[in-house]
Amino acid sequence: MKPQRRQYSADWKAKVALEAIKGQRTVQEIASHYEVHPTLVPTLWPLARSWARTQEKARRWKSQGFAKIASSRLPPQAESHTRT
Repeated sequence: MKPQRRQYSADWKAKVALEAIKGQRTVQEIASHYEVHPTLVPTLWPLARSWARTQEKARRWKSQGFAKIASSRLPPQAESHTRT
């Protein structure tokens, strides 16, 4: 029976990729620290870039008042018809 493959969370992947992008340690040092193969570390870089863009969008939406933006995109509510 084959051993089950590891599954990494998106947060973990982003943490490893951001550390690699900073360039303070080599890919080999990062790989040995997180106990992964060295070829995995560079494959996470695009993920970190997209994650950073997503975080920037979230900050921008929050600063612009996302609730106001979201409510302007909602369809108008149907008027309630009540008998008098």
